[in-house]
Amino acid sequence: MSVSGARTLAQRCRGHCGKPHWGYVIRGALRVAYPDHEEVISAGDAYYVAPGHLAIHLGDAELIDFGPATRGTSPSEANRPTP
Repeated sequence: MSVSGARTLAQRCRGHCGKPHWGYVIRGALRVAYPDHEEVISAGDAYYVAPGHLAIHLGDAELIDFGPATRGTSPSEANRPTP
């Protein structure tokens, strides 16, 4: 678990993502695209992003992400904020 910029989460989900993600949005918002709809997750929302989403589009969001790390990446590296 770590507090990170949502940019890190988006970098882990390029194109069709087969992993689930869950967490809490501290500030800002993110938009999750699925094949048949989109969801907006805003500050104060706990979220679950189901496997099969296409992309995660970001504003200037800050979140706590409990999702799985990218294969070959340790959880601390996967959740490190991107400068």
